[in-house]
Amino acid sequence: MTSKEVLLTGLRAWAADCAPALAAEGIALQLDDSRSQWSKASMSLSLDGEERISQLTVWATGEAELERAEIATGLVRNDHYDLSSLEDLGQRLHDLLRWQRGDRAASS
Repeated sequence: MTSKEVLLTGLRAWAADCAPALAAEGIALQLDDSRSQWSKASMSLSLDGEERISQLTVWATGEAELERAEIATGLVRNDHYDLSSLEDLGQRLHDLLRWQRGDRAASS
């Protein structure tokens, strides 16, 4: 396992830890692995709530794409990140949760 493949393991662990609490808040979490024939391993984490939906896709290479949408307004935001550590991944997940929960400071 390369050092960046640790990101996928970290994402899986985070999803397993957070899924019950998110479900209690009415936020559905789904985690999908990349297809085996893809040249770069990846994982996609989807969060679906009443007001917001989001998807974070992380590749073992450290590349990450974050898509967020507000259901009522149709506002969509896409961001690209280059993650180099579990700390980077943790920060993106923290920011994502703040936004998903409706924290106004995280939506700008």
